[in-house]
Amino acid sequence: MTKLRPGQLVTGLVFCIPLLAPVSCSLFRISREEVQRHPAEPGMGLLVDNACGDVTIGTWDHKEIEVMVVRTSWGGADEFDRIVLNIESGEPFRIETSFLEADVRASVDLHLRVPMGMSVERVTSYNGDIVLAGTVGDAQLESTNGDVTITGHRGLISASTTNGNITMIGDNEGFLVLDTTHGLVTTELVESPTVDGRIKVSNGGALIYLGENVNADLRLRVSNGELRTEGTDIDVRHLMGTRFEVVLGDSGAIVDIVATNGDIQLASR
Repeated sequence: MTKLRPGQLVTGLVFCIPLLAPVSCSLFRISREEVQRHPAEPGMGLLVDNACGDVTIGTWDHKEIEVMVVRTSWGGADEFDRIVLNIESGEPFRIETSFLEADVRASVDLHLRVPMGMSVERVTSYNGDIVLAGTVGDAQLESTNGDVTITGHRGLISASTTNGNITMIGDNEGFLVLDTTHGLVTTELVESPTVDGRIKVSNGGALIYLGENVNADLRLRVSNGELRTEGTDIDVRHLMGTRFEVVLGDSGAIVDIVATNGDIQLASR
């Protein structure tokens, strides 16, 4: 055990299924759902900007994008009229939500199914989570007060969040940046990275699972935390101060891992 311390605007619905009435979620909350479908092609880009709520993106074998919109209000049904949904069909395909006023007591969750091969380019969410599953594209993901979860993604990920966790597990291609404040980053290197990457954690921690045949150069810095390698035979080289290095296999791409006020744990996969 090693333990070291230092653009066309769509004006009508192609397909819409509103509920007949709002669904009461509690004594004070009501929700309303609708589903829209719009033509889309594999290879098109996708941009999503959600003002307040979750964004979930998966894929299906259809040449159209399905958008399920779930509006939830804790201020009465009139709050729904203060939410704006804008969808622009074109290249790239754009989905955006906004509020007419600053004090709207409502949220909007977006659940998307996109054609296989549609490229996710950018997703932003405020006070909500971002989930990608089986998608493609060099994607930039930004959340505030929410988690970011990526699985089965083909393309390089740049993800950041505040007050949330980043989890990137399960047959993903790779990442450029994983950055969180007040959260945990959990990811894996089961194949040798093809480009340099960076993991940065402030007031949180990082857990990285390592495959047996990975070639990479891990450069680590831990401030007010520990570097942990329990249950592994990893050879850690202490450079100076709070800086360490781990050479995996025959070395390779550089992965910088920085933790401030938190631990870094390296584990075997």
